[in-house]
Amino acid sequence: MDAHKKQKSVSPEKAGLELFAMATSFMKSRAICTAARLGLADLIQSGIQRIDELASQINAHPDALYRLMRALVSIGLFRETSDKKYELTPMSIILCESPMSLRHCLSMMGDPSWWGSWGCLDQSVTSGEPAIEKVLGMDYDRYLAENPEILGIFQNCLSVMARVNNPALLQSYDFSKYAKIVDIGGGHGELLFDILERYPQNQGFLYDLPHVIESIAQANIERCSFISGDFFDHVPRDGDIYVLKQILHDWNDEKALAILKNCQTAMNAHARLLIIETVLSDRIEPSQSMSYFFDLHMLLTSTGRERTVGEFESLLDQADLKIDNVFPTGTSFMIIECRKK
Repeated sequence: MDAHKKQKSVSPEKAGLELFAMATSFMKSRAICTAARLGLADLIQSGIQRIDELASQINAHPDALYRLMRALVSIGLFRETSDKKYELTPMSIILCESPMSLRHCLSMMGDPSWWGSWGCLDQSVTSGEPAIEKVLGMDYDRYLAENPEILGIFQNCLSVMARVNNPALLQSYDFSKYAKIVDIGGGHGELLFDILERYPQNQGFLYDLPHVIESIAQANIERCSFISGDFFDHVPRDGDIYVLKQILHDWNDEKALAILKNCQTAMNAHARLLIIETVLSDRIEPSQSMSYFFDLHMLLTSTGRERTVGEFESLLDQADLKIDNVFPTGTSFMIIECRKK
């Protein structure tokens, strides 16, 4: 039965209930993000399990906190015992501090830079412009620079996502034949460091803005050099392979093309460029639903977008580059391998 016929078979009453559940899911999202920001899972794990104890630890109103906990228990985030204490569930364990904790990611989702921007979706759809500057009074980079606590949460979120996805990326692509690997806009270097650990014969070059390099250069990673600069101005020359992971989706086509042209200029005839991004299907696929919503997030918070293979091909063609291969990774990312024409 195709999707259209299946939809017709759903009664108006059931369709209405499903639509209402989807429309009110923002309430659950906000409650979960609040639990993450308050650190409730860590407190419960430490043995602080009664409402009055929890409220005292986070300076919260006990009755208001109880009402939050009651809602979170109802969706399975926590469990209430017979003696009115709270316990962790498999979902809330993921919020406890650990290398793979989702606490920082969910805290970021509850920040005004995300939450407030989504509240202006109608304005962005009408204007085609990001909402974040109207919400914050500044662009996202300046907001992070002026709010070190939020910047820390954001960086921790990126690190967790890297730890989740990097193993699959390394399984999907062989870096052994590339002696010099240049990670462009590589941030804190999680991907590059993982590559160097897996391939002990390779040399890495982490290239990012001066304040980023300053914050990470003291890491003293073996076989890794740190280079400061702006990929809109130039890209280091003489690399064997260049890596752009989640860079192009931050920018509109004009800016993305400028980055690609600088890569093309830096590459020798044998060099390769890897674009690691979420790649959308040409047709709408329900399995990519989350990617479509993150594309909307790019609309709200930047000039960027997620793209299809065809859209990447068009940009690459304008930069005198072409696709050699596309590697699926078993994650939301694909690896697009490119070379000079």
